[in-house]
Amino acid sequence: ASPTTASVTIRAAATISPTMTFTTRGIGMGTTTPNWLLNLASSTAPQLVLSSGRSALDPDYAFRVASSTLYLSTTSPGVAGMPTTTIPLLSVDKNGFFGFGTSTPFGKYSIDSGINLGTSPLLTIGSSTITALLMDGWGKIGIGTTTPFGRLTLSNGFLGVASSSITVAQYNP
Repeated sequence: ASPTTASVTIRAAATISPTMTFTTRGIGMGTTTPNWLLNLASSTAPQLVLSSGRSALDPDYAFRVASSTLYLSTTSPGVAGMPTTTIPLLSVDKNGFFGFGTSTPFGKYSIDSGINLGTSPLLTIGSSTITALLMDGWGKIGIGTTTPFGRLTLSNGFLGVASSSITVAQYNP
């Protein structure tokens, strides 16, 4: 074989599909024809798993590409490489839509609160001591507060309105 087509294939056993292939184009794991310097391929399992290496009780983080979508999921502690759930921590589809807690993002940024509806904020902007903006699990927005009581709650601030007709009611907790 010429140097441009040379390859070495490593198999776990003679009847098992290739485990690793080295070619002049790159290294393939799960494929005999790598297209990149490192090409990881699997149609049934995560292509890359990152582990802390500290404890078998720590979850691993699994990366997988399926149906033109990139998924980041956690694995069950002590179970090598298999995702804990089909709902990923993060997904990015071929249109560039980001999904947090969903495998099917329906907008540029989609957040699915799932079973935690109402118990955890969907979005927070600020620090651990000051929250500038918060959207709770029910879709209520708080500016300057972590406990919005209506669809939009402003705390210790002013509201600028470019309209001559607005109704404002005072809230007394």
